[in-house]
Amino acid sequence: CFIASATPEPELRRIVHRRGWSDFFSGVFGAPATKKEILRNILHSTRKPANECLMVGDAKTDFEAASQSGLQFVGRVPALTASPFPSCVPLVKDMHELSQLLPTLSAIASSD
Repeated sequence: CFIASATPEPELRRIVHRRGWSDFFSGVFGAPATKKEILRNILHSTRKPANECLMVGDAKTDFEAASQSGLQFVGRVPALTASPFPSCVPLVKDMHELSQLLPTLSAIASSD
């Protein structure tokens, strides 16, 4: 797992550390790099094919970066909030729902 954010990277790293999340992520990356650049660098460094990777995001820029990079995408949209994503994008209200959705996404990826 990685974090790719538009938040300035030093500030983002402090936030992740302060919340005790550092052990959950292999890397935490932010501005000034763009999300597309961050994703490209992650794919290069991990040597993972884009179609085997998933990005979860809450902003249209997350969806655009994932699409441009060839990653699958799941939108995180809280309950009672309008989705900024195209209707074809799978949605979760929170990260707890993601584990229920993953088998479906794996099946779709393997049929491509």
